[in-house]
Amino acid sequence: MESSDSDDLMDYSIYRIMYRQAKNNHGIKNAKDVTTQIWETLFDFPSLKTCTRFNRFILDCVDVIWDLVAGIDGRMPRLKLDFECVGIYFDPTRHIRSTDSNMDGKEIKYCIWPGLINIHDNQHIIKAIMCT
Repeated sequence: MESSDSDDLMDYSIYRIMYRQAKNNHGIKNAKDVTTQIWETLFDFPSLKTCTRFNRFILDCVDVIWDLVAGIDGRMPRLKLDFECVGIYFDPTRHIRSTDSNMDGKEIKYCIWPGLINIHDNQHIIKAIMCT
């Protein structure tokens, strides 16, 4: 089955609509979830809740993550996060061990920081940091 330019345009248009809807519907909720976790962690600094620059920084971070996961301005994403670790064994091509890891351990306990993968060639741009 051959695809035409009009098929590609239709796919792109549908993807842009889905991207905007997901970002609008879930982006603010994600930002609220992130800020809730930050306030729980940094409870000794209540002034951060009203700091405009800090809150803008959080919103910008959430936007960047949405752009990584869903593509920038509705274009198909080029990158994806690599954070899956349940039942996975340490792979030096995908992972780096954290300093508190069992250096001989094979099974991953949890992910400390996700990796970044180029979708087009499946190459790891940044390796995930895992605790074994």
